[in-house]
Amino acid sequence: MYYYRGFGLIIASQIMLPELLPYTLTSTPDVHISIGKTPEKLTAAGTVHKVGYAINPNEYLLQFLNVANYYAANGNNIIVEPLAGSDEKSVRLFLLTGVMAAILHQRNAVALNAAAIKHLDGVVLFCGYAGSGKSAMLTKFIQNGYKPFCDDVCLIQHNDVKAMAAYPTIKNWENTFTGMGLPIPSTDNKIRPNLPKYATYFHDEFDTDALPVKTIFIIHKDHIAKSVEIKKLAGIEAFAEVHNNVYHRLQIYPMKKEAIHFQAISKLVANINVYQVTRSSNTGFDELFQTIQKHL
Repeated sequence: MYYYRGFGLIIASQIMLPELLPYTLTSTPDVHISIGKTPEKLTAAGTVHKVGYAINPNEYLLQFLNVANYYAANGNNIIVEPLAGSDEKSVRLFLLTGVMAAILHQRNAVALNAAAIKHLDGVVLFCGYAGSGKSAMLTKFIQNGYKPFCDDVCLIQHNDVKAMAAYPTIKNWENTFTGMGLPIPSTDNKIRPNLPKYATYFHDEFDTDALPVKTIFIIHKDHIAKSVEIKKLAGIEAFAEVHNNVYHRLQIYPMKKEAIHFQAISKLVANINVYQVTRSSNTGFDELFQTIQKHL
């Protein structure tokens, strides 16, 4: 059994998870991950069935073709059933994304799809849809002397305006490294064998404390934009943009978690600055970095 700190939780796992922070067990784990047989289907009342997955307030069943079947239940239990011919990296990738998202939602956690840097006595978040440049901006800020806080997942505390990092791993596409003049990591760092996306780690710098959120930048990619544009948001506009970046947001509706997210995000945007940053597909990393840095 392996023990880790991740997603603000103590995790006991039969699967080695190098993306997470190793932990010396001193208390009862919050989540157990085991290898075994998953249910063929979910039958509880209120279950919503979609292609490849089923979900209800207490269970999540993901059946990912040629990779694995996953079952997450009650916020504390995950069963992973790797399929024949699957590779460990792919099995871990979907375990630590959609399946852990379900565990977080089951536990009433609020998480954003965000990268973040440390700044002053708190953190600055970069949100946006896949491909918007969140991880690239995190990497650019690190290149300019800032310390990383998280990539991909940032948990928002309900009772105050603080964030907690999920795990000490940053994932970037190959063209991010070449575009910033950085060496491409080893093939061993690919997050899937045939995907040109690589993981880099900052275990020694990882902060497990919750830190105050200072600012959120919502990055949008607009193919007709001529240059980087930035606009401060407030009220319902700020709420909507942040809410759109809830981690695996579509899970919260069949799980009946709308009220929890409404309260947490309303409090968050009422106490911080939220900016919308619009960039084109051709926007250079330097221009985007300089625009954001001016508004820290």
